[in-house]
Amino acid sequence: MGGSLLLGVDIGTSGSKGVLIDTEGRILAEGYAEHDVSRPRSGWAEHDPEEVWWGDFVKITGRILKDSQVDSADVVGICVSGLCPDVAAVDKDGRPVRPGILYADVRPVDEIRVGKESIGDNRSLDTTGNVISTQSTWPKMLWIKRNEPRNWDRTFKFLSGHSYVVMKLTGEYSQDYTVASMSGLFDSRNLKWDAELVDLAEVSLEKLPHACPAHEVVGEVTSEAAAETGLACGTPVIAGCCDGVASMLSAGVTENGESVFFYGTTGVLLICTDRLVPDPRLMNAVNAIPGKYVLVGAAMATSGAIIKWFRDEFAPLEKAAERQGGVSAYQALDSQASKVPPGSEGVIILPYFAGERTPIFDPLARGIIFGLLLSHTRAHVYRAALEAVAYGLNHHIEILRELNAMPTKIFAVDGGARSRLWRQIVSDVTEVPQHYISKTPGAPYGGAYLAGYGTGTFHDFETLRAWIEVEETTEPRPEAHRTYAKFYSIYRKMYSRIKDLYVEDAESLGLV
Repeated sequence: MGGSLLLGVDIGTSGSKGVLIDTEGRILAEGYAEHDVSRPRSGWAEHDPEEVWWGDFVKITGRILKDSQVDSADVVGICVSGLCPDVAAVDKDGRPVRPGILYADVRPVDEIRVGKESIGDNRSLDTTGNVISTQSTWPKMLWIKRNEPRNWDRTFKFLSGHSYVVMKLTGEYSQDYTVASMSGLFDSRNLKWDAELVDLAEVSLEKLPHACPAHEVVGEVTSEAAAETGLACGTPVIAGCCDGVASMLSAGVTENGESVFFYGTTGVLLICTDRLVPDPRLMNAVNAIPGKYVLVGAAMATSGAIIKWFRDEFAPLEKAAERQGGVSAYQALDSQASKVPPGSEGVIILPYFAGERTPIFDPLARGIIFGLLLSHTRAHVYRAALEAVAYGLNHHIEILRELNAMPTKIFAVDGGARSRLWRQIVSDVTEVPQHYISKTPGAPYGGAYLAGYGTGTFHDFETLRAWIEVEETTEPRPEAHRTYAKFYSIYRKMYSRIKDLYVEDAESLGLV
């Protein structure tokens, strides 16, 4: 087995995970580390880059090397993927000058407004494939410049979650195309930073790292990083990519029209395309596969995060039973919710618990639980939370059908996809079958393969596709869909009728 192993580590929102695989796709060891999101103020979301991102990588790598008992010199390539798009400001020594600002952070409201005036959504959409929103990283950079000038002056480069780890491993400052294309400063067709956009955004070009393909080897593990992680000095490290793109790879989604729905902390539908599909309601990114793009048909700021919030705040007994060796709290809640009929007997949730990205791009949006009666139970609210994510996805499905951009096939992946109930609800609401892939740990698996591609172990993506097996296919049920259609109609009306109140609420909180 000498010299044939590949390491993939994904830095996530609420936890990080990693895998070590061989060239047959077999998983030799896995590692996981859980962490929290810091929310020092309403609408803020931060991570400590050193403690969370690098700390998780060190823990996971150490665990994987220990459990697998392999010689670290046999690892021929490393890929780090991660949550995105984020902003990590570091100084000339690679030290963070402040906590990293996450994709779910909605603080730069004023900066977005200024950008829409100085740049304009049309200019941004034409060049980057995206409108200006909280998913553009440059407004968060500008926020630092305006509100923390000393930190701005100390900033040498702006990195993302995984490119920070790559820098710690190699000493090199880089940013892969997948994340650069979501910055709002990148020419996604010509694959380079757009100097004019950078100037209009009042961000310094010198503070942006080298942009490169996700599979490019940007450096090797330094002796310092080797001592801290147990990896072999000189091991090649590729640029890596955002977690969603790595998850696409883990599902074998490499051909035009194929897609994956990511049941993670954030719910995302990613479609593989051979061109940009600019639309102000959607997002686009450069793919990790050369010559291809990703149409982001859904990017709900909360998905699994809502379900985790419900578990943590309203299911203490189920959590206690799980700790004592019982079924997981999520399984217990699913069992209770399965007894509630489709539509949750009128309980409807707007899932905007951290603002919303596509298709409304409203950082001030907030979650709503609507239709409660004294006859409703906790199970009704839990099922309504599952249904809310399905409604949010269906909103995007409507747009994709309008654009004649519906995916040819949808694969369901990530932790939340283990729930048969949730997958059935999503298919019933959307009228779309889903192909469930369980035997892959998601993003780190796709990243590990990408490391093999970048280091020449693999020469295409066909080998990866051959590894993937669909475990179950969830078909929509016509009767349930007819029921959901009635409640979905109400769901679609709720935001438009209440959005002005979001502004008043934000003003009361001092957010605008």
